Amino acid sequence: MNSFDVFDTLIARRWIDNRRVLESIALDQNFVEQRIAADNGQRNLYEIYEAMGHDNFDQMRLEIDAEIANSFPIAENMDRVKDGDILISDMYLPAFAIMQMVRACGLKKQVTLYQSNAGKASGSVWKQIRPSLHLGDNKHSDYDMALQNGVNAEHYPGTGFNENELLYVGAGLQHLAYLIREIRLSNSKIEHLDYFDLSNAHNLPFLFTFCEKIHREYAGRDVVFLGRDCFLLEKIYSRYYEQSSYVPFSRKLAFNTPFKAIEYLVSQSPANPVFVDLSSTGATWEELSLAGFDPEVFIGIYSDQFHYTKEKPVLTRNFKYFTKNSDIGKTDTMLEIMNCADHGVISSVQKFGNFLLAGKFEKSEMPTSWAADIHKPIYEAVRLAEHYDRFIKEDLSQIPNDKLAILFGRCATYISNKTDLASQIHGLEAYEKAYMESL
Repeated sequence: MNSFDVFDTLIARRWIDNRRVLESIALDQNFVEQRIAADNGQRNLYEIYEAMGHDNFDQMRLEIDAEIANSFPIAENMDRVKDGDILISDMYLPAFAIMQMVRACGLKKQVTLYQSNAGKASGSVWKQIRPSLHLGDNKHSDYDMALQNGVNAEHYPGTGFNENELLYVGAGLQHLAYLIREIRLSNSKIEHLDYFDLSNAHNLPFLFTFCEKIHREYAGRDVVFLGRDCFLLEKIYSRYYEQSSYVPFSRKLAFNTPFKAIEYLVSQSPANPVFVDLSSTGATWEELSLAGFDPEVFIGIYSDQFHYTKEKPVLTRNFKYFTKNSDIGKTDTMLEIMNCADHGVISSVQKFGNFLLAGKFEKSEMPTSWAADIHKPIYEAVRLAEHYDRFIKEDLSQIPNDKLAILFGRCATYISNKTDLASQIHGLEAYEKAYMESL
């Protein structure tokens, strides 16, 4: 039999402390401060409300319900719990509420809960319960006191912000840091963890900063994200900002059959679109402009120092961009890998009657398991949007354009510099080189 601490070991609060929870149920402006002041560390929830002069059980129920709604699992520790283990919590919430919380967070094992206000901190609980091993985040209560009383213990470092997340807090993006933290803690058994972590800690902020800039420039417009590189970007924009479109497109299609490519884009897009791509040398749009097509285009990173054509492309009249390589530094294959769709390159389109439909897609060079782990943080961000969207957008809206561009560029170059990860996907770099040489 092992034992586990509950809060910040098996489950975590979405907002780290309970102030946001209390604010969400406050009946008047004095409630939050009164409720915090009444918790002296020795009282249970009933006693806290009595000290406030409350005997309103409905208000306590609201607090419990809000705590449940704003908790999530710490997956790596949840996975360690087995039938017959014990949960031990020094917590003011009643035992039934704590058990409801761990069940709501996904714990299915049959366990017993021991709840007290200071049993672990005083050491008294260890005189009654003698587990083979105890896991907890509090250095004094869960580790030192357990060891002093002859109980083998393991210290879990806790659920606060990590180094990467603190960088976003310092940049004014506290709620984006909260989102990244929740995704990090609530997922386990990731096969390609380095890719998952890079996607979560750096690609997700890269996408959010780009979405914010797009929204500032084109709110209310029909935004069309071009595949494959904007596969994930479209999902964030459509869920957190405005509904948008995604259209698979490729350099190969533009260079091999420019007139068909134009007809295809027009048929798949709204009447007055803004086409968005992650990065571009401008060559594709120069090629299409020679065929009479010059739509409004917005690019994340204009590749003004690196181009695959013999001559540097001439930018079209409606080509705009967020930042450029000469400002932020070199970006490379890893940025495409981290934003690659789970479909292959579209290489041709076929006409049926009066309609142009997507024809041939090449086989995706991205292995399925890698793509799944890279995409997972973005899908998680979409799933969790109901909790975070308003707060993240408010934070982003306060950042000036120049600082937003700096954040965007730093994420892009950090991702691009992880070339050691690119080499792990065998054949991917060779494919990319052959593809570029074929244009």
